[in-house]
Amino acid sequence: MLYDNQSNDKATERLTDLFEQCRIELLLLEEIAAEIALLLADIRASDDRPSVRNRAAAANLTQSFYNGVENILKRTSKYCGVPLPKTEQWHSELAQRFTKENHIAHGLPILLVPEIVTSVTILRRFRHVIMHGYAMNLDWERMSVNVELVTDIFPPFRTAVEEFLAQEQRRITPPD
Repeated sequence: MLYDNQSNDKATERLTDLFEQCRIELLLLEEIAAEIALLLADIRASDDRPSVRNRAAAANLTQSFYNGVENILKRTSKYCGVPLPKTEQWHSELAQRFTKENHIAHGLPILLVPEIVTSVTILRRFRHVIMHGYAMNLDWERMSVNVELVTDIFPPFRTAVEEFLAQEQRRITPPD
């Protein structure tokens, strides 16, 4: 019986760590989504002609948002005991592991629910463009579509993460 309690204590500790890491990431993602909404409103108020500074801010915030999503995916993968992909396409492969079609094969939860999978893929590709380009070269008309995805992605992603954490809590917590 002592072994079971120790095992349960370790599982509870691991979940508590994941819970805290995800809580911090979700708060940051929420802040980024709010900042993007404000930035888009400012740009719309200025005749949809963003300055280089506004384009750079939008690009950086969007990249940060995707990085936060990916951080949660990496931490959840580690929590579930699933090693990260080692291929050159690991960003894509990691995200695919959390989709409805692929999660069971990897022993992972569905965090990228069907309604956001395409948008997350678009953001991942946009993140790559941002990392290897200059803000002054970004075309706002093409870029803005990507930036606007953040506010659509965040609510269902947050819900999926919170539901997974709650499910894990119920699984680990012994009945009274």
